[in-house]
Amino acid sequence: MRLGLFRDLAIEEWEQCGSFLEKMDSLLAEEDHGWQSIMDEEVRIAEEDPNVDGDYLAGFDEIRNEHTRELHEFRTILNNSVFVHSYSIFEHKMVRMCESLKTKHNFSSSIMDKDCRPNIWRVNKYIKQHYGSKLLDVLDWRAVRKYSEIRNRIVHDEAFVSSNWDLKAYAEKSGILTNGRNSRIEITRPYCEEAIKVFRHFMAEVLDAKPITTSSQSNP
Repeated sequence: MRLGLFRDLAIEEWEQCGSFLEKMDSLLAEEDHGWQSIMDEEVRIAEEDPNVDGDYLAGFDEIRNEHTRELHEFRTILNNSVFVHSYSIFEHKMVRMCESLKTKHNFSSSIMDKDCRPNIWRVNKYIKQHYGSKLLDVLDWRAVRKYSEIRNRIVHDEAFVSSNWDLKAYAEKSGILTNGRNSRIEITRPYCEEAIKVFRHFMAEVLDAKPITTSSQSNP
């Protein structure tokens, strides 16, 4: 498989993710508008009824608040899921790309020779070995590392970050952290879209880079 195809396939899948988020945002906004219109009519009718007291009317506010919370939770689950999926596309395609780079440049070492987890750290070591650490700076490795940490928190810790102060500060600065004692990750659509841009740039730069090792120099 030609190297560029990995990037092209990833871009196609990421575009599908972006399209899905856009469509879901539109559907949710439409559903919410219709629901609010029905509630407005219910409130209007109740207010015109002389037998309805204030406590009854206050119940409508509670219903609205509950609806808002449920809608927010659904958006969060949706955005978190798409972010995790987008990251998995990136990591998987990068591993496959590194395997093909070995064949193209006749590297004697394989990415699977790197004894580390998760796979993105194998990618890190492989790029550093064959392309040099400077390329990682161009690739914005720091951002990718944070995306990996955020992904792991969502998948393994129900999105809680209260015990990791460094990650908590990053998430708060990025606008994806809930307030309160038990802080949780809540991915936003802009954050997910920015991550996909970083993933695309990362893959493109690796494809265009020239290795610093030859087959005889590529042993760890």
